[in-house]
Amino acid sequence: MDEEEGYLLSPAPTRGRSRLPYNYPTSESSSTTRRSLVDGEDSLRHSFSAGQQPQTSKSYYSLSSIDVDETLSSHSTKATTIKPQPRARTWNPATWFRRVDPLKLAGWRFGSLLGFVLCAVVLVCNLVLLAVGWSRASRTRGMGIVSSGSATEVAWLGTFSHILINVFSTALLSASNYCMQVITAPTREQVDAAHRDGGFVDIGVLSLHNLRYVGVWRQILFWTLAISSLPLHLFYNSAVSDVLGGRAFTVTTVANTSLPTFLANHDHSAYQSISNEQWAAAYSTNPVTQWGNLYLFVDAYSFGINYDVETARTWLEKASLMPPAYFGLSSQLIVPLTHYARENASLFPHVSLPGPYSPDFQNSPGFTRSATYTLADTGWLYYSDVTLHVQTAMAEHVSDSSKVEISLIFIGIVVFCNVAKVCAMGVLVKRWRAQPLVTVGDGIASFLDRPDSTTIGCCVATKKEILQRIRSKSTKAADPDGVKLVWSSTKFQLRKSMSRRRASVFLGILLTLWWTTFACLIAAFLRKQSGGLWHWGTASELTLKATSSSFDLKSIMINTWLANSPQVLLSASYFYTNSLLTTMYSAHEWNEYGAHRKSLRVSTPEGRQRSQHFLQLPYRIAVPLTVYSGVLHWLLSQSLFLRRIEFRDEAGAIMVDSSLCTCGYSPLSLLIFAIVLFTGSIVVYVTCFLTFKQILPFGANCSLIISAACHPPPDDVDAHLKAVQWGVVQNRFSSGEQAIRHCTFTSEEVTPPEDGKMYA
Repeated sequence: MDEEEGYLLSPAPTRGRSRLPYNYPTSESSSTTRRSLVDGEDSLRHSFSAGQQPQTSKSYYSLSSIDVDETLSSHSTKATTIKPQPRARTWNPATWFRRVDPLKLAGWRFGSLLGFVLCAVVLVCNLVLLAVGWSRASRTRGMGIVSSGSATEVAWLGTFSHILINVFSTALLSASNYCMQVITAPTREQVDAAHRDGGFVDIGVLSLHNLRYVGVWRQILFWTLAISSLPLHLFYNSAVSDVLGGRAFTVTTVANTSLPTFLANHDHSAYQSISNEQWAAAYSTNPVTQWGNLYLFVDAYSFGINYDVETARTWLEKASLMPPAYFGLSSQLIVPLTHYARENASLFPHVSLPGPYSPDFQNSPGFTRSATYTLADTGWLYYSDVTLHVQTAMAEHVSDSSKVEISLIFIGIVVFCNVAKVCAMGVLVKRWRAQPLVTVGDGIASFLDRPDSTTIGCCVATKKEILQRIRSKSTKAADPDGVKLVWSSTKFQLRKSMSRRRASVFLGILLTLWWTTFACLIAAFLRKQSGGLWHWGTASELTLKATSSSFDLKSIMINTWLANSPQVLLSASYFYTNSLLTTMYSAHEWNEYGAHRKSLRVSTPEGRQRSQHFLQLPYRIAVPLTVYSGVLHWLLSQSLFLRRIEFRDEAGAIMVDSSLCTCGYSPLSLLIFAIVLFTGSIVVYVTCFLTFKQILPFGANCSLIISAACHPPPDDVDAHLKAVQWGVVQNRFSSGEQAIRHCTFTSEEVTPPEDGKMYA
């Protein structure tokens, strides 16, 4: 051999069908070109068998057929033996998917692999979250502190975490929906088996009906993805929650003449001078998070005209013995007071107001707030018949105890479900080697390439008529004229393309969401509660009274279920909305094949075929639907949420008996959720009633209808690789004036069917 000639290592034998080189003209070549290539290969084999050297510019041999030592010795005086060098072993993170042909990752395989990678990324994020929570976990309640700070900072961090969580949950939901539709997609063998048994399967849509025809392992994968979605929506939004820290405090009125003494006896860094408007706003929140004890320095007080100084002092002393008047609050400050005698020089002349968070009144059914402060513009603080004039105020600035916590139990459940999804999707991508009929275009291409004899002569029949024919033993061997039906074109609405059961379930879910949302809105506005009617999300102080408000694990679980159970219903509505829109779009695209000649949209395109959309839905519908679902989930998480308040005494110790865990709600967030839900419902409703002229028989997703429409003329070879159209072709069964014509998908010229004529 010349120096320019080399050796070509013959590829290892492959199992099953032989592997073709990448430059093999499969996508744009015709069957004639393929036959010429095969003939060329046969002639090449014949030349070798006859002992002839093929006429090529260079000769290529298999390295296994050449004696290396003998060949090299002919070019050199010293024979050299080439020893095979061991190949360096490198670790590849994708070895689990080793030897995966890039061409085989097209279509649904690429989408499933993308879903697998997406779920794996979310799993890594959840594991990091679990590790952070575990490293900072409390041994008593199974909670880990992520961050702590002011109530405002915690609220923003909580909002951001819920946005991120809903992005993750939407990604898991979309990936699961994609893979579940692929899992329920039948193969051609399963379609033929269903037709032989007198049944049918759905093509191009997620279908529970198909589960009876798929294998057991695919059923396991389907239910793994479906069941693992339920705990996700019940616990994911509550896995990370913000905890507000409330501080017990004492409001004390002090004579303004004692201000120098107060400043001398207290740490200046702990107390801050604030205006009347500032302390009135700060101490009217529930809970008070950044401030402790409050001292109001009074320079004057007044009382009713019927009271003298001694009478007022006696009345105030008696007031301290009265029960707290925490109910029936008016616009005035109603609190128990204790008046200290001015003659006692060892004490500041002041009036003490007890802390507002006492367990005695906190668990009372009518409790709303411990006191209502009404401060006049002039600085006078009203109390019944006595009025105090506040000159200045000193407030104790304390460290904020608000924080963001991770529930190890909830995040552990989320991680478990996430692992189940990753494993199911990995098995789907790795194990399944069949080519399912994922889209309607896949079904049309399969039946054009290999027509189904079960549905011969049923080109314009309905699903019910075809089922009656194939299930009747007396007509299974009917003449080739088929059922001889008269064609009648009508106008149809897209809502008729979906089954009654699917439409009923979707309508039931939608009505349940609507009634629940409106009932909560009406109840919220009728109660006229203060403290958050127009506050967004977790800033609202309103809570549901139907559940326990204790701080134990049982109360946390109950309130978590109550806050997140509507999320499950919302996820179900996404699945059914996706299925509904897929069915309607399939019907529209199916009908368009009768009006225009188009190439088929399939999973793995060949010839003039086109690549698929997001399975059956186009991206212009699938992407907005996914984003819309994520926004709804986030709005719902801001409407109903787990509310936890951790009260501490003046020393900073947690008051377990006084701390709260309940289900909070925000009427403003619920109102925005209702508006967005109503807008999406109107769009779907209008889409359902869009009207089109019927050109093809109903049933775009039914395998029987697709099969009956795919019996092309015998001379129409490889029609599935070309642009096709449905219509009337040359007579197949008879001729003359009474001829029964035939409609089919074909690459030949067609004419539209005529009303009143018979077709088979």
